[in-house]
Amino acid sequence: MRQDQARALAVRVLTDFGEASGVSGGPSTMVRTTSLRLEAARPNPFRRSTTVSYALPKTGTVNLDVYNIAGQKVRTLVAGDMPAGAHAVGWDGKSQTGQTLSAGVYLVHLRAGGLSLTGKLTLIR
Repeated sequence: MRQDQARALAVRVLTDFGEASGVSGGPSTMVRTTSLRLEAARPNPFRRSTTVSYALPKTGTVNLDVYNIAGQKVRTLVAGDMPAGAHAVGWDGKSQTGQTLSAGVYLVHLRAGGLSLTGKLTLIR
């Protein structure tokens, strides 16, 4: 990979995660996400744990919950004020009370700034 290609790739990755970009060698500028984003959980499917990543365009109240396929909330991962930028939280496949959940499809629901996004998680045992 040529140096200019590597630099362009680094800038794109940093921009995707809402991070500062001083990669070009010039003065660093702050690049922020302009929309609410919910990234695909990694790994997915998962056995023991997975990480849910999301990005906020501005500081505000965030709710990130996990629901079973019947629509019942099984776990709250984030509830409260969060700063703008990229965030990640882990989920161990357990309910709010610590009970190990059965294998299946779960939905992760992100609400912030009057917007909401939903993603799919697959727990395997």
